[in-house]
Amino acid sequence: MMASTSGQNDTSADGTVSSRARHKSAEDKPRPFIDRPSSYLANLEAAYKAHGPNWLEAAYKPVHVPWEPTWWFFYGKQAEPRFVKSVLGLGSGEEIILRPAYVRGYAIFQVGSSEVLVSVPADTNVAGQAYFIKREEDEKRLENLDPNLYRKGSCLVCFPEWKVGDKGVPAPSAYFLAYARDDAKLKAQISDSAGAAR
Repeated sequence: MMASTSGQNDTSADGTVSSRARHKSAEDKPRPFIDRPSSYLANLEAAYKAHGPNWLEAAYKPVHVPWEPTWWFFYGKQAEPRFVKSVLGLGSGEEIILRPAYVRGYAIFQVGSSEVLVSVPADTNVAGQAYFIKREEDEKRLENLDPNLYRKGSCLVCFPEWKVGDKGVPAPSAYFLAYARDDAKLKAQISDSAGAAR
């Protein structure tokens, strides 16, 4: 009688089970579940004990960045010294130093009786004045000037005494009073003007 091929019968002619069959039988048995403590759950429990129900807010609490003095750019009627002094609450006898400056890629639009600065795709410059804010309370005054019309915007301010293409002097970042509402309609005026000029 011919011996059976491997995989069909692992029992030898004398009826004993081969070592290969015993190994396969061990693999087929379900492995016991090992109850290991979860480090993830342990961290959640520790966070809850430390911060209570608001543990998630505490975990993602933003890092406080200390305030630093910075440049502000004023344009149009805002560039007048009396406007800056009035907003900052300075007396008529107090002097401020405004530095001639300009920003690229912006345009001034008239909104009612006020002027707003809006970024535009055209490579245009808007001239104005830059003032270095040294006190946090002064910046708060500017931020709260007219929340319905203005918001705090950021830009790069340039100074006329710089040479064009001067790589040694980077343009410092600055803030300005940006338009707080949707400026799409204002930007559409540029497209309409460009289309009418063709």
